[in-house]
Amino acid sequence: METNELDAAASYVRLSTGQSHSESLRQVEFVRDHYGIAPESYVQNSLYRLPPSDLDLLRNRDERVAAVARATGSSYEHAFAIMQDLRRRFGIEYSEFIRLELHRCGSEDQRRSAVLQYLDREAIRMRQVCFEAGCDIDEAESRMRSTKSEWPTVDFQKFAVRGYFSKRSEEIAADVHFINEIQRENRESASRKSGWSERKVREHMAYVQTEYGIGPAYYMCYQAWNLSESQLARFLTQRHSNALVRKYNDRASAATIARKDEFFKKYGEFTKRRFWLNRGTSFDEFLTFVEGLDSVFCKPLRARHGSGAFIVDLPRSRDELRSVYNDLMSRNRLIVEESIQQHALVRDFYPRSINTVRVIALQDSEGVHVISAPMRFGHQGITDNFSGGGMVCDVDLDTGRILTAAIDKTGTVYESHPYSGKPFIGFQVPHWDQVVDIAVNAMSMQSDVNYIGWDVAIQPEGACIVEGNSETGLALVQAPYAPSGSGRKHLVEPFLES
Repeated sequence: METNELDAAASYVRLSTGQSHSESLRQVEFVRDHYGIAPESYVQNSLYRLPPSDLDLLRNRDERVAAVARATGSSYEHAFAIMQDLRRRFGIEYSEFIRLELHRCGSEDQRRSAVLQYLDREAIRMRQVCFEAGCDIDEAESRMRSTKSEWPTVDFQKFAVRGYFSKRSEEIAADVHFINEIQRENRESASRKSGWSERKVREHMAYVQTEYGIGPAYYMCYQAWNLSESQLARFLTQRHSNALVRKYNDRASAATIARKDEFFKKYGEFTKRRFWLNRGTSFDEFLTFVEGLDSVFCKPLRARHGSGAFIVDLPRSRDELRSVYNDLMSRNRLIVEESIQQHALVRDFYPRSINTVRVIALQDSEGVHVISAPMRFGHQGITDNFSGGGMVCDVDLDTGRILTAAIDKTGTVYESHPYSGKPFIGFQVPHWDQVVDIAVNAMSMQSDVNYIGWDVAIQPEGACIVEGNSETGLALVQAPYAPSGSGRKHLVEPFLES
């Protein structure tokens, strides 16, 4: 019977690979004896597509592969064969496989189509890096792929967003190490709080990301180990944001919002401040830009999440301004903005950053709908970005009063700001009507970009837009309600179903 099984498996491998029967038989026998893989499993799970060296990874079960197997109702070996094949052929790591939701593709053709779309987006990232670093496409691709090869967690998006094109290998290594340490500390903290082993935490993190779209970055914030299946199913996740982006935004048109220089030109009536680029401009033009300004806010032209931002206090003398100009011109591409003066009542919470309202708006045939408008506050940094240590509260859309305590990405809840002691709940956001109106009015600027998160600053005399986010996530909407286990999925369901 065993000989028949070996022969049958070898015949299948021969037909699939074009090898001789004897070669196929030796291959089937080898993987059975060396890796303990039964001939039937070897064939059924298409493991013959992988080089034998890949099969070593089957000795230790990876929690992400196990999560995909569970989500798809398949064997571990079958999920492994698919994920490892994509990793080998296209460089798609297990974490990317789950983030891209390739396990939800119903067929191999759908999965291949999704992979090709992802590779197209990688090409866009390469061109972005070419623009930023002043290199050709081959050089950009080589550096991005070699970086990903050394640090698999650094996909092309992270490479571009975190400005790794301008960093030395040791600087990238330090940054990756820092991120890994934060993730390790989060797993240890989740283990202590849940009473689970770290292995069980890792498995659960992979499960909730695969099944519900809650990524590891928000596992701690949402205290996901405390949530029931029904609660997890009602949480807003990146999955819902991605669906809204696909449905309502044209990718090419949305690029205008992502490119900060083009955004300022197109939306100048809403940003209400001057800007300057550190390329192709003279010192005299720089002097004209800074005239009457005490400071400027600088950030990489393509960076997100506040990455790489810094403030420059402007001196008065021409020689000192020349030094500032030379320093800015020596850096990678920057957009330099007139600093925003924020309303005193908002500044009192935390004066080192501009504390903004993220007005999430969606436009359809019935008009503009404001889905939510959470408010962010900085903490120990110069930006209020949630990913950079900031915190977020929810705001009542009708009144502009803060409804909840603040929460940060670690899941720490604040009834009042730790810097000022100023309480959050009940605070009336100044100029609330203007905050909402400016976002609603800005939606009319591009007819094929209809889902945008507007960062709105409150000034003494009104409101201005800091920037727009055409791929806005929904963590800011969900996070303030995570401590109560209350999901906010209902806010977007009507727009996904329509």
